[in-house]
Amino acid sequence: MPIGRCLHSQPESTPEGDAMSLNNNVIRGLESDEKSVSPITLALRELQPNQRRRKQKDFEAHYDEIAALIEHGVSLKDLRLALATGGLSMSAATFKKKFETERKRRSRTNQTDEVCGGKPPNSTNDGIGAP
Repeated sequence: MPIGRCLHSQPESTPEGDAMSLNNNVIRGLESDEKSVSPITLALRELQPNQRRRKQKDFEAHYDEIAALIEHGVSLKDLRLALATGGLSMSAATFKKKFETERKRRSRTNQTDEVCGGKPPNSTNDGIGAP
């Protein structure tokens, strides 16, 4: 039995979605103000996510394929070689750590989906008192 209650009345919000919305608003503002671009603004526009974050996102994007190949008996060494060929090189220990971290993250997400119909549980609101 779940500890908290599901918040079906509140809109679903994710940090990624909020960041995307913020980035889109910033970009729209920058595009409308092209004539008054400072050197600082130009430098900020050239920034990219760090390599660690890009690798993590790439690994997350291909996790399902990786997990399926492992289930079919493909060796971890061959998987790492294929990932390295695609630009995602890492040590065996790092591969195992990333794989386990992503597996656990997805397991928690699936449990939340099953318990609350895809909504995050609210452990502070037990239905007693004011909403």
